[in-house]
Amino acid sequence: LRIMEFSINTACQSRCDYCYAAKFRRRGDTLLEVEEIAEVWGQARRLGAFAALLLGGEPTLHPRLLDILRVLEPRKNIVSFATNSISLTEDMVVEMKKLGIFVLYVSMNSVDAEKNAAVRGYRGHLDHVMRVLDLCRKHGLDVVLPITTSKPLLADTIELLDFSRKNGFTANIGLFAPTGRAEGRHEELFDDEFWKTLRELYDRNPGLRGDWDTNLTLEVGCPAGYEKLHVSPYGDVT
Repeated sequence: LRIMEFSINTACQSRCDYCYAAKFRRRGDTLLEVEEIAEVWGQARRLGAFAALLLGGEPTLHPRLLDILRVLEPRKNIVSFATNSISLTEDMVVEMKKLGIFVLYVSMNSVDAEKNAAVRGYRGHLDHVMRVLDLCRKHGLDVVLPITTSKPLLADTIELLDFSRKNGFTANIGLFAPTGRAEGRHEELFDDEFWKTLRELYDRNPGLRGDWDTNLTLEVGCPAGYEKLHVSPYGDVT
């Protein structure tokens, strides 16, 4: 086991057009407590995990985010979280840095403000992203741009990769899945032309990464179930 992903809440200010996490919301169910996350992380560590990534919802809306980060022991493990930037403050960035967090996943979908807002379902979202990117530079945090792509999003993906390269960020490609808010949209999945273009993007961007090509085995393939596990806000393991 290499990495655990914890979706720690379902609350979010955005309504992303393709949000897979929308399926997690369950009325009346209780979110995992910090102590339960710590117990699961302990089990994962015994299986070899050395990295943890917090997801949501939006992790910064969790009232005990810093406590969760603490139990993951960032000074001993690679720990980070993905954020939409909207509610992330400079004080939070400073506290994260003190805990030993050195990298932040900052999500965006286009360098064009209107396009980005349309996909994110939140007007002015790009302004928040740029503010947080400046905070990361100021406080010495590395930035990963997690880029979800599909046939309709491919042109914006190319622009985001250029933006990432010019600014010294790392880009991580994630493939669109027809689930959650995008349930049933199979027509947006991938064809031969998509894969050809994606391969060319890899050739032009040596630092580009995706879930399927960062395996410890050095083989290309889905890591789910053997190198990567995901825990839902309510404790379901997938």
